Amino acid sequence: MPNILIKGKIMFTLDYVKDPIWNDAEGTSILLTVKWEEFKEEMPFSACSYDSEPWGVDLFNRAKTGEFGEVAPFVEPIQPTIDFEPTPTEPTPTEPTPTEPTPTV
Repeated sequence: MPNILIKGKIMFTLDYVKDPIWNDAEGTSILLTVKWEEFKEEMPFSACSYDSEPWGVDLFNRAKTGEFGEVAPFVEPIQPTIDFEPTPTEPTPTEPTPTEPTPTV
């Protein structure tokens, strides 16, 4: 895999890319699992057609053509639903504040 150049310096070396999945319904972003040689763990990377870095656009174009496997379809996220009735609360009685005893003369 090629090195990723940032301002003329080699920053990271791409080991492999896998598991492409469309990241939006418009088809402008693909979520990838990438492994950089400089890191022990794989990590997610969102490659998009409008990335400000040329290597991000390059990864998007390569993924789109199937170089890293077929791009899985976008799946709309499921919005969580909260279905509950609030528990009524009883007002708490206010405690009288203790007062200083008035000294007797």
